[in-house]
Amino acid sequence: MSIELIAERSGVTRTAFYKHFPDRDAVLLELLAELAEQLEEIPSSWESADEAEPEALLRAAVAALVETFRAHGRLLRALADEATRNAEVEQRYLELGARLSAGVAERIARDVADGRTSLADPEEVATALVWMNERFLQQRFGRPPLGDPQRATDALATVWLRTLYAS
Repeated sequence: MSIELIAERSGVTRTAFYKHFPDRDAVLLELLAELAEQLEEIPSSWESADEAEPEALLRAAVAALVETFRAHGRLLRALADEATRNAEVEQRYLELGARLSAGVAERIARDVADGRTSLADPEEVATALVWMNERFLQQRFGRPPLGDPQRATDALATVWLRTLYAS
């Protein structure tokens, strides 16, 4: 992702680009921050709900996550690729994953306490599920041909629901 490409795709000149960002890394970090906000908002209704049957909220969160990757998958894949070369992008990317995992782990721990699930290690299961989502959705929506959003939603919802709430 070059500055030329970023400027061209956003319809600005290089000079205009540099008026807003000192370098390419700054724009990547800003894009990551914006997407992080969206991604962190997605599970919030499921994570905070006190409903006795959270399955519908979880399925809705999975559908919203799939839609976010459908819309921004190529950018999310580029940011993940950049994280392999750029220490600051990597740090922020991993911090995002850790925040998402922590929220899921808190919800799972509440479900364990309420007798909805019997998972022994909420933190590890949460981390596995979050990073599974990231990899699966990058494969489906990170480059053409894009996957089918309904099939992706059904697959992820099945994994999450069976993992968390299977009898």
